[in-house]
Parts: sequence; structure tokens; C-alpha cells
Amino acid sequence: MIYSKEIAEAKNGSKIPLFKNGKPANSKYNPDAEQILFESSPQGCIIVAGIAGGFHIEKLLNEKNISLIIAVEADSESLEFCKQFSSVKKISESNKAILCNKSDLEKILCTKYFPALYKNLTLVFHRAWKNENPQIAQEISSTVKNFLEKVSADYSVQAHLGKIWQRNILLNLKFISKHKNENFFSANIKKGKIKKTAAIVAAGPTLDFSIEEIKHGDFFVISTDTAFGTLLQNSIIPDVVINIDAQHISSEHFFCTGEETRTTFVFDLCSNPESVYFIYNKKNKIQFCINQHPLSLIATKNMYVKKIESGAGTVTIAAADWAKSSDFKS
Repeated sequence: MIYSKEIAEAKNGSKIPLFKNGKPANSKYNPDAEQILFESSPQGCIIVAGIAGGFHIEKLLNEKNISLIIAVEADSESLEFCKQFSSVKKISESNKAILCNKSDLEKILCTKYFPALYKNLTLVFHRAWKNENPQIAQEISSTVKNFLEKVSADYSVQAHLGKIWQRNILLNLKFISKHKNENFFSANIKKGKIKKTAAIVAAGPTLDFSIEEIKHGDFFVISTDTAFGTLLQNSIIPDVVINIDAQHISSEHFFCTGEETRTTFVFDLCSNPESVYFIYNKKNKIQFCINQHPLSLIATKNMYVKKIESGAGTVTIAAADWAKSSDFKS
């Protein structure tokens, strides 16, 4: 709690909070005139550090170019204390503002700030509040800076892969329109015709130690594309190979593929179409799946396409989820 529990009265009659050292958190003369000064016209999402009596934040509610206000206090107790002031009550009732404490700021940013919608993200401080709480102000600055770095990194990936994903989806949909997207295993698994344990095989140092167990065990082998070549080199023909990579380089994993093998190749709708056509031209079985990409979800709404999770885009997780969604119990 950064405030004293005592409440002072400004000369204009407004109630104002006091910091623990007795200093007023807002103007003792006319707090209603307080405002945040911006270098240019405020717009997008504004983070205001320091709520106090809320006079400065209430004014921002009337700014047409501000889409979202995130008002931050030092801790939950201080936030609850501020909520008794009339301006803060108005802010809390607005659908344009969110009140939170420092500890919840990152979570609020992750769930409420959408760059494409709000565009600008600006951090501003209530001056008196910042002067009395320099350490807390620094922590809030660091939280916002770290968040922006994560957003920037994510946008770099989106900018690099976004067009590739969309192109791949459209080309793979064209492929599906000409060739039936079959589900080769689920019915037999459900009927108990396939009783084997599903072995999820991914590339990594431990694969060398597992080769003999896979080779001599009674497994239904589900391989990631990255482990496919290693399995073939060790005379293991997987039942299924999973690929979710949108990039051209992923097609190199399939150059070792023979013609008309018993392997079924499962591609994400975002997968590189060159990989799909390479496998198809070798007369092998192909099955498509989808992840959470919005275009994939919309495009396959009236089609049977298995939906699988891949975590943050990890083919090993996709392979494990394919097994689970195919009704393997072990």
C-alpha cells in the first residue's frame, strides 16, 4: 500500500488521496484540472501508471483517438483504495478502460492489447506518483518494454511466414479439391483392428538409443518429418509421417521417399505444397490436418479434416496429438 488511509480535501472541494509520507497524490488546489501531457495527439492504447484520484485518467476517456486505457497501480491494496474516488469509479465503469495492479499488467497486456486493433502502445506516468514511487515506475517500464520486445519478435515471424501460410493453404485446398482427403486409420483404430502402441518418433540425440527398441517392438510408428530419414536408414518404415512446416526447405526431408510405400504422409494445410506434390507424384497416401490458423478453420468448415494441436508450432507435439485424436489409447 503506497497511500495513507487518510483522505484530504482540495481547495475546490475534491477529495484526494495522500501518500504514506503525507504528500498529496493530486493537486491540493484544483485536481480536476490535472491532465497527462503528450508529445503528440494520444491514440491507440495508453498505459497510465499511477491512478491516485483518477482525475487525469478521466479526461482521457473523452479522447476519441484513444481506444483503450490501462490504468496501473502499485499493488492490489492501493488499487482498491483508489476505487473509492469518484473519478476512479467513472473510469472503472467505462468499457474503454481497465484498472489493474503492477503484478497483473503483463497478463492484461497479453490478453487485452491487440496490435492490429489498437496499433500504438504508449506508457505515461502521473508525475507526482512517479516521483514518490521511482522503483515501481521502473518495474512498470521494464514490464512494458519486455512485452513490446515479445510483440515485435512475434510480428517478425508473422511478417515472414504470414503470406507463406496463406499461399500454402490456398494451394493445398486446390490439391484437396482434386483429390479426396482420406482418413486412413481412425475407423480401424476405433474398431480395434489396430491394437498397437503408438510410438512418437522425433529427431534428437536419444533416437540413436531407441532405434533397436523401435525396430523390434510391436509399434504403430508415427514419425516427425525430421526423423523420417533416420528411420529409413535403419530399415524402419513408419506408418505415418507428420509435417507442419510451411517453408520450402522442409521438402528436403522427403527426398528419401520411395514409391508406393505403406507410409501415410500427414500434412498440415499450411505445409509447403512442394512437399505434398513430391509425395503425391511418388504415389504415396496423403492426409491433411489443420491447426488453429483462421483461414484453415474457415476453409475446412464443411470438410472432414482432422484438427490437431502443435503447441507453438512443434512437429513433435503435432505428431503426439495426431495419435491422440486418432484414438490411440497407448
